Amino acid sequence: MYNDTETNYDNFNIDHLHNKFVKLIVVNKKNNEMFDRLCDRLYNKITVHELKILEDYSDLNANLVSDDVVEGTEDTMTLVNNYVDQLPVDLDKDKLKNMIKETFLEAQDDSI
Repeated sequence: MYNDTETNYDNFNIDHLHNKFVKLIVVNKKNNEMFDRLCDRLYNKITVHELKILEDYSDLNANLVSDDVVEGTEDTMTLVNNYVDQLPVDLDKDKLKNMIKETFLEAQDDSI
């Protein structure tokens, strides 16, 4: 469980994760740079068979997006992209849209 309000991950020992399947559940991420450094260490300092990162975006409020976004859309990705464009958050929206698209495509592949 990743919670950078309680743990300094720059000093976190990752040796026990070598040659393992790692699922990183993000509970609280306030320091994006520390999170990126941890991921970099997991990818480059040790060998992991697979790294899955699970983040909760439930704090994004759908009520802050206008209803006209929903009207007139043609497919799921168009709807999602328009929704993300209207979110009042300070995130890299293109990166977020790419992450959603990758997840969407991966979910489609898994259902075949």
